[in-house]
Amino acid sequence: LPITSGYDFILQNIGSTETKGIELGINAAIFDTQGGFKWDLDMNVSHYKEAITELALKDENGNPLSDEGNRWFIGQPIRVFFDYQKIGIWQADEADLAQQVDKAFPGEIKVADVAGPRDANGNLTGPDGIISGEDRVILGSDVPDVFGGINNRFAYKGFDLSIFMYFRLGHMIQSDLHQGQNTMQSRYNNMNVDYWTIDNPTNAFPRPNINQERPQKSSTLRYFDGSYWKMRNVTLGYNFPKSIAEKMKMANLRVYATAQNPWFSSKYDTYDPENAGSIGTNDVPSTKLFMAGINFQF
Repeated sequence: LPITSGYDFILQNIGSTETKGIELGINAAIFDTQGGFKWDLDMNVSHYKEAITELALKDENGNPLSDEGNRWFIGQPIRVFFDYQKIGIWQADEADLAQQVDKAFPGEIKVADVAGPRDANGNLTGPDGIISGEDRVILGSDVPDVFGGINNRFAYKGFDLSIFMYFRLGHMIQSDLHQGQNTMQSRYNNMNVDYWTIDNPTNAFPRPNINQERPQKSSTLRYFDGSYWKMRNVTLGYNFPKSIAEKMKMANLRVYATAQNPWFSSKYDTYDPENAGSIGTNDVPSTKLFMAGINFQF
């Protein structure tokens, strides 16, 4: 609201959401042998679906309408990525078509033409050969299809090893780093990317811009598949026999080494995707921590 109104903001309940899901948990003793080898497993897997069911906007029949301005859509999660869909880069032999469709030039971002003007009932018609605001679509959401964790614990003759893995699959992330550092403004630093030139007709990134302007549709460069597997914690320890601990006047003696966030696997490999991609947040790499220590008790 304008500050001249005397209010900074007004909070009001303007809608409803519905969330449904399922969670599966497994706890198992895989091995417990007479030789002293033990393997215990804890695993949980979850899936949920989130959807907006009501908003303040209604049609003449009282049915809820999506609020495109706030990126709230009936039947979709609260947080979605609503933008043009990048399908490549305009190439040199498409110069006339690029101008006709999007007033663009070779080397600039090409987006999908998915919608034409609305019909008498307000419904979008098919592609019309012109790129406009109506061609923006819901690209995805930061709500994963499935997520969970797996914790393995091993023990053998005084040694113990625990490995905790975490995963999120089937969601999208928004990398502000890739948009902010891929301006292609020739006087500024830029990420090392495969950008278009007349001799390198790639479809990955647009050409540098000598006019110091961001490329058209540059926001489309920040969306990535955010699925990942991550090793959250690994700990290896050794408990000395009681006889050795007692010789040192101790009841128990243990040495250990542990690592936090030592490894992850993802198509988004710039850095840990767990800390990238929530709408409205900044990209922050996770901290890797390696420790070693001694536990003793008198």
